[in-house]
Amino acid sequence: MSSKSPLSADDAFHLCAKWLEAADKTEAELRTRLEKRGVPTDSVDSAIDRLKSLGWQDDQRVIDREVELSQTRRGIGKLKTAQRLVRRGLEPDQAEDAVSGFDEASERKRALEVLRKKLKANDGPAKAGRMLASRGFDEEVIRSVLEEHFGDWEGSDHGA
Repeated sequence: MSSKSPLSADDAFHLCAKWLEAADKTEAELRTRLEKRGVPTDSVDSAIDRLKSLGWQDDQRVIDREVELSQTRRGIGKLKTAQRLVRRGLEPDQAEDAVSGFDEASERKRALEVLRKKLKANDGPAKAGRMLASRGFDEEVIRSVLEEHFGDWEGSDHGA
């Protein structure tokens, strides 16, 4: 077989099934992978429709898993979680909706856990703030956590 013909919808389906066996993927991730292999659009559409009808691909399941991991294991905030979802091919408004349920109390708790685990004894509030910002915690949560963790630190004096 020296000349390659485009992959059929069945071939595309089997490729996607293999990828999904390893880990859940968004529709956008599957489309991108198939398009990079030169699969015709109608075959991509057909394969993805078939995967969805079988319940093998579901963007909501991917969203739910990302949110769960962010809230339980990753030690990241809602902003970083939304970024991860957008990077996985979801629309920004979908990502924003997905993280809208993050409550401030649980965000603060995760941010404090990050500081307790990652911050060294001689690290100051500036380094702590940068660390929390890089992990996707919003400004309000960062301020609150820094005030609690550093006691005498006052966020309003940082630029005056």
